[in-house]
Amino acid sequence: MILFTGFIICLFAGFMILRLFFHEFICWLHEFVCCFMKSSETANYKRATELEDIIRTKNSTISKLKKDLVVLEQKEDGYGVVKNLEIPQVL
Repeated sequence: MILFTGFIICLFAGFMILRLFFHEFICWLHEFVCCFMKSSETANYKRATELEDIIRTKNSTISKLKKDLVVLEQKEDGYGVVKNLEIPQVL
């Protein structure tokens, strides 16, 4: 009976050690996954920031080109008036 009780105590101690080991492993795994997710989120955030900068640059370029187009159309209209005045009408 004493031998059996000693076996039960050792078995219980073994289970406690295993439980502690698995608890530490789960904590480590949780920390690893959290770090991985944070690094992934950081990479995604950096990429999103880069894409936003690219879009902002392209939008400003488009705005400048639209303004240039308006100026060119105004100059074209002005030159058209001058050309119409200078062209002699031959009938």
